[in-house]
Amino acid sequence: MGIDERRERERSKRLEAIVEAAWQVAEQLGWSAFSVERVAAHAELGRATIYSYFVSIDELVVEMAKRALEDLRAR
Repeated sequence: MGIDERRERERSKRLEAIVEAAWQVAEQLGWSAFSVERVAAHAELGRATIYSYFVSIDELVVEMAKRALEDLRAR
């Protein structure tokens, strides 16, 4: 495997970590306290890293909703 494949794997893992951290923040603190800053802190990443995956907090929430719907469909 080459460098491109490794980078893609790392990017995919980081994306999963961001979404998982977002769910943990939402569950622990509630939606009223949900923020990119808190997700970044929980994922141990910088805000800029979160914004490199999602252009806005709304886009992150949409991704969370899509995954929740996929999970429900699978059940």
